[in-house]
This record gives sequence, structure tokens and C-alpha cells, in this order.
Amino acid sequence: MKIINRLNAYITQKGLKRQQFEAICGMSNGYFGKQLTRNADIGESILTSILDNCPDINPEWLVLGNGQMLKSKAEFAPPPIEPPPPGPAVESTQVIAYLERKITEKETELKEAYYEIGRLNALVEQLKKDTNKGNYAPGTSELERKK
Repeated sequence: MKIINRLNAYITQKGLKRQQFEAICGMSNGYFGKQLTRNADIGESILTSILDNCPDINPEWLVLGNGQMLKSKAEFAPPPIEPPPPGPAVESTQVIAYLERKITEKETELKEAYYEIGRLNALVEQLKKDTNKGNYAPGTSELERKK
């Protein structure tokens, strides 16, 4: 199985549409579908973008097909950060190490948030397109449909 096929499995597992996945990962509209149809390879820049924007995907599974599709909670979450002990005996290297771990933790949280925001934005855009085509969400009133 090729990377493109594993990505398709990931998209299905996450309940995303191809357009949503493309938006999340910064791909042009239709890129993924064309690559999938052609059973083509994924370039390095696209692969990097996918790994940056989908922090839960297991890179080893994506590239080599080894292991599980999604990272385990332990892999996905950074280790807990213990602050250095208080007092004047704290060395600057301890403080630096603590702050660097804290930065890494916050960067991971941001990536997760950006992924979720991208997914939700793509969903909103798809819903807007569906509404403009006359495909309304269940429970949409007649009054809302006439707008």
C-alpha cells in the first residue's frame, strides 16, 4: 500500500472529506483526489505539511506502513513537566531545560488547536457550499431555506 492509500484510510478514519483534508494541510483544491486517482506519489513538501497539520498521525505508519495509524495518547502527549525546585540553588541550565520543555508542550497544544480550527473551517466552508446548492442540513426550517 502506498502513502496516498494510507492517507485515504486516515481521511476516512477521521471522518473528513477530501476537500477538508486538503484545506487543513494547505493543498490546492482537488490535489489529493487527483493524486489518489493516479495512484501517484506524495512529494516531500506535502508530506511535511501533512505531518505538521495532522499531529495524531503516526509518521512511521504513513511512510512505511508499520505500526498503528494514530499515535497513542502517550506518544501524542508530551511528558509532564516538572518545574525546577525553588530557591537560589537552581542552576540556569535547569531553568533553561524547564522552559524549553514548556515551549515544546505549548507548541504541541497549538498544533492540535490549529488542526482542529482547520478542520472546523473546512467543515464550515463545505456547509456554506452545500447551503448555496440547496443541500440543507437536517432540521433547517423553510424560512431559512428561502433566505
